[in-house]
Amino acid sequence: MKSILCLIFSLVFMTTVFAQVETDMVDTNEGNQNFFGVQGYTVNNLVHFKDSWKDGSGFYATYGSISKSNHWSLIFQTGYFSFNANPDAGFTGDEHFEIIPLQVGTRYYITLDRFRPFLLAMSGLNIINAKYKVTVPDPDQEGVEEEIDIDGSEVKANFQVGLGLGILLFSNLEIEGQFKYNSHLIEPSLPYNITGLEYGVALNWHLR
Repeated sequence: MKSILCLIFSLVFMTTVFAQVETDMVDTNEGNQNFFGVQGYTVNNLVHFKDSWKDGSGFYATYGSISKSNHWSLIFQTGYFSFNANPDAGFTGDEHFEIIPLQVGTRYYITLDRFRPFLLAMSGLNIINAKYKVTVPDPDQEGVEEEIDIDGSEVKANFQVGLGLGILLFSNLEIEGQFKYNSHLIEPSLPYNITGLEYGVALNWHLR
């Protein structure tokens, strides 16, 4: 329930920001291309995070504005991701790990023709909801184990870089393929301990 409420709040917040950006944005002589998009992703986790959560899936809702004069774009996105526990992690009970990202970033389109390869960089915050139990050795008693119960939410920073290719199917409809590297900053001692490779497909609707 908390995840749903957080997602609703995120969508309302981002919609308000989008509207303000659209109002404040000054078009160049060549104008801007604005679009809304929906992206579906699978995530292959890496390094420390993979030891606990092997993979995940989710989606983004995206708003973007592309400058036709210099091929740079301003991108906002939010979404929802859920991760599957690694069987070797030793979790017990009903475990889940969910992320609601709030991100802003940019893309650089190499061309703005029918085929549109681009580079991207995003950064922002993750609303993280986690619940799981794990049994670990008791540091104070040799040979004794204790059960740790994790259940709560927190907000942490994130960033991602990647590349993609968009193909205009019609004047207003575009399909995209994307590949991204994620890094989510959780613990100061392990600054990149939630990392993953995202593979996704998106549909964008261009506003005219």
